[in-house]
Amino acid sequence: MNSLRIRMKIKTFAAVLGLLLLMGMGWFAYSQLPSLLYYNGYEQQLMKWFPKSEYGKRAAQAFAYDYYKDYNFYQDDHVFIGADGSYGTSSVVGVNQEQADLDEGIGLLEGYLSEHGELERSSGFLHVLAWLYLRVDDWDRAEELFRQELDLSGSDGNAMEAKAWIEILESRTLRLGETPSIQGELKVGGRAEPNAYVVLQAAEDNGWDSNPVMFHPMTITDAQGRYRFYDVEPGEYKLRVGLLSSRLEAYSLSEPQEKTVQVVAGADDAAAFDFNFLPRAVAKAPANKETITGDVLRFEWEPYEGAAFYRINLVTLIRDGDGDVSGSGSRPLPGDYEGTEAVFSLEELRAQQIGQTRSYDSEGNIGYSPDSLLGPAYPGGEFMWSVDAFDERGLKLSSSGGTFLGGDRRMPLFRLWDEGMQEGDRLVVAGKYKEAIQAYEREGNDPHALRVLARITEEGTKKGEADADKALAYLERIQEPTEADLSEMERLREKMASAAAIDGIGSRESAAHDLQLLNAYQKEKHE
Repeated sequence: MNSLRIRMKIKTFAAVLGLLLLMGMGWFAYSQLPSLLYYNGYEQQLMKWFPKSEYGKRAAQAFAYDYYKDYNFYQDDHVFIGADGSYGTSSVVGVNQEQADLDEGIGLLEGYLSEHGELERSSGFLHVLAWLYLRVDDWDRAEELFRQELDLSGSDGNAMEAKAWIEILESRTLRLGETPSIQGELKVGGRAEPNAYVVLQAAEDNGWDSNPVMFHPMTITDAQGRYRFYDVEPGEYKLRVGLLSSRLEAYSLSEPQEKTVQVVAGADDAAAFDFNFLPRAVAKAPANKETITGDVLRFEWEPYEGAAFYRINLVTLIRDGDGDVSGSGSRPLPGDYEGTEAVFSLEELRAQQIGQTRSYDSEGNIGYSPDSLLGPAYPGGEFMWSVDAFDERGLKLSSSGGTFLGGDRRMPLFRLWDEGMQEGDRLVVAGKYKEAIQAYEREGNDPHALRVLARITEEGTKKGEADADKALAYLERIQEPTEADLSEMERLREKMASAAAIDGIGSRESAAHDLQLLNAYQKEKHE
């Protein structure tokens, strides 16, 4: 009987011990479940079941950032344009995203925030949600979220950006009793443009940061399209206005008479600077990827209200071995035109010297833009073009090219028939300059071949191979030189004379230095 009781006690103890072990293992498993869910990508389950845990907060932040990236909210879509014609893009302050996607994202994140208030402790979650509100121009809610984030973040990178955004968003409010340092108005198509960014830079600042929020003073235009900068140090400044590229498709920035603004210490009034985007000029022909044959290139455009004259710009497209556009070069064509048509002789364009656009690789080899050797318009070339309209003061009113929008300029595209394209021309386009020189040499005294030989030889195919003397000799072989040829020959002679004068000065200075050393030596020896 006693042995039976002892056996029963042992079994009971074992059962209790087993139960305790199972409970311990269960507790251990439960305590480790948040980390297991986090590292296996179950973010939404974590946010629902363990919102107060450290992994729950991490999951909320990761979920918000992943959602942001999955919908391409990082895509560049703001263009910042300066009165001087400069431009830059930004990867921070906006995308051309569908309103439904933005509303869905805001609703989703706000829903989690409402259901799990503990997410307010996740600064990254708040940062992403604030960004989404920036996209829909809900400045008040964005500012509120950035302030909450700043309270949590301390001094990390997100906190610095949140602080910068708070300052930008505060600038929307007119300071009663204070005079702005700089103020102005933004109009697009004759209407005030609200919710646009304006960036302030020192006049001598030629750089551009793709995230201007952290590096330049910024503000936002109000409902009347007006902006203001306060407490600006005295000096000369330039401004850029930032708009969604989709807003700029039909407009071009009109050139102001003054490109910078001066802030004067103690001034009673604000320095004024306005931006005015006018409808784009309209280019008519050539267009639609047509191929131009014959020896005449004719451009046509629609008349522009208020224009006193027009100018033509030609853009050469450069393609890589796969046929993709790898670069381009923009050139103004000569002349001002009062009508709505400009006609050029292809032979004369081909003969023009337009200055060399070149680059160097790590070994010193030179690469040329094809148009800088073959002329602004050459057989077999692929081109885009635009027309600019100017007022009586010579200020640009508008351009058919509009604002630079990246790879797609929305400009008319055309090709020139490749009849008359020499073997050397094809080698130039392919970047095979040494082979091109040999091919042109075989053309004898062909004027075009001699011109291209002169252009290549002046700088060479590699650093240190420049030979202006030989370049001049090529041009002097042209039997019937044009005015452009004669002008180019004169430029080369002046270049050579200038180089000789500098060498002469260097030689005289070297000789004087040698004589000075010799006199010192003889004096020391005599003593």
